[in-house]
Amino acid sequence: MNSEHLLWEPAIYEHKAALINQSVWAVARSADLLTEAVLTEHDVYQADLLTVGVDVYNLEAEACGARLHQTGPGSCPDIAEPPFNLENLPSELDPPAIPQAGRFDVMIEAGARIRQAIGNSCSIRVAASGPCSIAAKLVGLQELIVSLAMGEDSATKILSFAGTLTEQWCRCLRGAGLDVIVFDSVVAPPMLSPAMYHQAILPLHKKIMSLLADLGQTDRPLIIGGQTTPIVSDLVNSGATMIICDFTENANAFAAALGSDTTIQVRRNVNPQILFGDDDKLLNSARQLAADLALFSRPIAGTGILSYDSNPLKLQVFHDLLGKCVG
Repeated sequence: MNSEHLLWEPAIYEHKAALINQSVWAVARSADLLTEAVLTEHDVYQADLLTVGVDVYNLEAEACGARLHQTGPGSCPDIAEPPFNLENLPSELDPPAIPQAGRFDVMIEAGARIRQAIGNSCSIRVAASGPCSIAAKLVGLQELIVSLAMGEDSATKILSFAGTLTEQWCRCLRGAGLDVIVFDSVVAPPMLSPAMYHQAILPLHKKIMSLLADLGQTDRPLIIGGQTTPIVSDLVNSGATMIICDFTENANAFAAALGSDTTIQVRRNVNPQILFGDDDKLLNSARQLAADLALFSRPIAGTGILSYDSNPLKLQVFHDLLGKCVG
């Protein structure tokens, strides 16, 4: 790890709503509230990288006709049931109109307002779901995995459709002058095998990252949390410039799998459950994270997804402790 400023990126989605005493449902549907929530997040946590998005895996599926139901003020809404059936897919799958359909316009408006308010003081990215996560929302995760394992055409068809949808949303965001952050954590082993990822999903990720590069986006984060050590080499070859070493992973094993590549950024996450522990736990976690970050040439300090009721003061204390351990 070099001596430059250590980038800080806590994973804040539904927790945004808590910062302004609103429900997740309300913030996810209002450009005004989403703007307020992200700006408050910036003020409270002083993160170097911000994500415009709350229930990041629902946006595209809802635009395709999936119905969401509220699960409580502090929880992300969820899909009531998949809108499509893999055994009886429509002969033609037409992507929804972007940005007219669903909540795409909410994201664009909030992203533009936040960028105007913050300027270049930090990186601002608007969330886009990756193709496998979209497909899983549209037809069901178990059904998609089984169909992929059996080599069925229906799995290829829904993934191709989802990839096209991701690409169109990326084009729209870049056309609006906004950067994109792509989320596709459903691909992490063991949900998909490394071979399945390599064969079915990596080509789609390469296409999306190549598109973003062609559209002038130099920083291209691909957010895949979970057990990604077995697919690190593929992630490096995807064209992404930032990947995650989640708190579930052994940092040494991940760094070994990464090899000598010094161009890619690695966000090492700390388990967000430390925020419900005492100060000794915070200090020990800060020391361990500092040691893990030293394994990477371009590290980012981050967290797993913060729950709605996470204590802001605890995270501020942890960030201060981390700075002392690193510095």
